[in-house]
Amino acid sequence: MKIKTAAIRINGKILTGKRHDDIIIEYIQSNYKDPLTNFEYGFITDSGEFVSRERAAEIAFESGQISMKVRRLLSEDIK
Repeated sequence: MKIKTAAIRINGKILTGKRHDDIIIEYIQSNYKDPLTNFEYGFITDSGEFVSRERAAEIAFESGQISMKVRRLLSEDIK
């Protein structure tokens, strides 16, 4: 399993993008009616599963996507 892309879950909806910042900017510039109050940063795996930053760090390290073990994965860590 590998990390495919950054994601943010907002009120049950999952939005994806290359970087978390890009997702937030797109969300703010769009006509989404849900407030940006109930959200969770995460990642999408190559099997389509939303995972937390902590789980994504484990997956990325185990799959060789990152060379150093980290507690929480940042979107900038994935090339």
